[in-house]
Amino acid sequence: MQITLTGKQGKKVEVLGSSIGGGNIVIKKINGYAINVLGQSTTLLVFHRDIPGMISDVTRLLAIHDININRFSLQRDKKGGIAVMAIEIDGKIPDNVVEEVKHVHNVTEVVLLKMD
Repeated sequence: MQITLTGKQGKKVEVLGSSIGGGNIVIKKINGYAINVLGQSTTLLVFHRDIPGMISDVTRLLAIHDININRFSLQRDKKGGIAVMAIEIDGKIPDNVVEEVKHVHNVTEVVLLKMD
């Protein structure tokens, strides 16, 4: 199923997902980018330039704030192009941390999927 979500401030996100049975889903695309998110945990999607050090820059920031990652995947369109980190976490992620991730050098966009 493909759906378009609109945030409080009018930002739209296009999501393609599938039911995998037992009340579970898998999200396969966000805004046309291939990802693999199970939809069971709060997930931080970090769109960024595909350059060395990006994973460590973002995950180090999460570690500083005691945010535990329970699942991580990375997809990219091509080497050196745009990549997407899908970081599924335990618990919630504070808004200030999302803002900090947005300011990491070479991050182009951040989307928070809250699974409450």
